[in-house]
Amino acid sequence: GGGGGGGGGGAFIAAMVTATSSSFTAGDEEIELNVSWKPEGLEVGLWNHFVQFRAERFRLAAEGRALSHQLAILKRELPRLEEKAATLASTSEGLSQSIVKLRNDRRMALYDGQVVLRLLAGQVEAQPPTPVSGDLSHAILVSRTAVEGLNNEVLSHGGQKLSILNAIKNFKKVIYQQLWEQQRCDMQIQDLRDKIKTLQLIHVTRDMAATFKTGSLSPEEERQQQQAEIAALEALMKQKQKLHQKAVGERRKKLEQLKGIVRGKAGQNQQVAVHLVALGRVLEEQQRLQSSVQSAGDQARKKMRSLVTHKKLKEIATAQQTELSALMSQLDQLRSRTFPAFEAHPTSAEAVGVPRPLLPPDFVTPGGGGGVGGEG
Repeated sequence: GGGGGGGGGGAFIAAMVTATSSSFTAGDEEIELNVSWKPEGLEVGLWNHFVQFRAERFRLAAEGRALSHQLAILKRELPRLEEKAATLASTSEGLSQSIVKLRNDRRMALYDGQVVLRLLAGQVEAQPPTPVSGDLSHAILVSRTAVEGLNNEVLSHGGQKLSILNAIKNFKKVIYQQLWEQQRCDMQIQDLRDKIKTLQLIHVTRDMAATFKTGSLSPEEERQQQQAEIAALEALMKQKQKLHQKAVGERRKKLEQLKGIVRGKAGQNQQVAVHLVALGRVLEEQQRLQSSVQSAGDQARKKMRSLVTHKKLKEIATAQQTELSALMSQLDQLRSRTFPAFEAHPTSAEAVGVPRPLLPPDFVTPGGGGGVGGEG
C-alpha cells in the first residue's frame, strides 16, 4: 500500500507542477503558493516538496532566460569583435614588419662605415650633385675587383649579343641575296617570253620568206631586187597621186555645193529676220490696242460704279427728307394740342433746333430749294 501511495503521490506532484506552471507562471515573476491552496487529502510533506520543486524550476527558468539574453548580446557583438580583432591583427602585423625593418636598418647602419678618400683630378668617374658640390653621401665604397668582374661580365654579355646580331645580319643578307637572284631570274624569263611572243606575231613578208628558204642573196640579186622594189613603189606613188587629185576635185565640188547651200540659207535667214521684225511690230500694236481697250473698260466700270453710288445716295436722301417731313407734321399736331397756344411757331427745321441732314450737292428739295450748303 505504501509503495502504491508513493507512486500515486509522485504522479500527483507531477500533475500539480504542470497545472501550477500553466496557471501561476504566466508572467516572469514567481507567484508564492499559499498553504490554503493545498488540496484536501494531500500530505504536508508532499506539498512542501512540490513548493520547493516549483521554486527550483522558476530559478532555473530565470537563469535560462538570462543566459539566452546574454547569448543574443554576444551574437550581436561577435561580428564587431571579429572585425576589431582583424584590424588589431593587421595593425600588429604592420608594427612587427616595421620593427623588423628598423632592426635591419640599424644593423646595416652599423656596417656602413664612412671612409674619407683623397682622389686626384681626373679619377672621379661620377660628377658630384649640382646643389652641393662636395656632397657624396650617396656614394658607396666598392672593391675594384668587384667592379672589374661586373665589367667583364657586361663585356662578355655584350660580345655574345653582338655575335648573335652579326649572325642574324649575315643570315638576312643571304636571304635578301637569294630573293634578288630569284627576282632577276623571273625578269629574265619574262623578257624571253616577250621576245618569243614578238617573234610569233611578226609579219613575214615574201623577202623574209625567201631569205628563210634560200638564205642570203648575192649582191647582184640584191641590186635587182631593190630596183624592182623601187619601180613598184614609183608606180604605186603615181597611182596614189592620181587618186589624190581625183579626191581633191571631188572635195572641191562638194565645197562649192556647200557654199551655195550656205548662201541660200543666209538669204532665208534675212527673210526670216524681216518677217520677225514685222511680227514684232504687229505684236506691239496688238498689245497697245489691248491695253487701250482694257483702260476704256476700267473707266466705264468706274463711271458705272460712281453712278450707282450717286443713285443710292439720292435714294437715301429722299427717304430721310420724307421721314423729316413726317416728323415735322407730327410736331405741328402736338403743338396745336398744347394750351395756351402759341401765337407763332416755327415751321422750319432750323427754328426748332433740328439739325439739317447732310445731302449731296446736286440734291434738289421738293420745295424747289437748293442742295445742302446752298441758299435756294
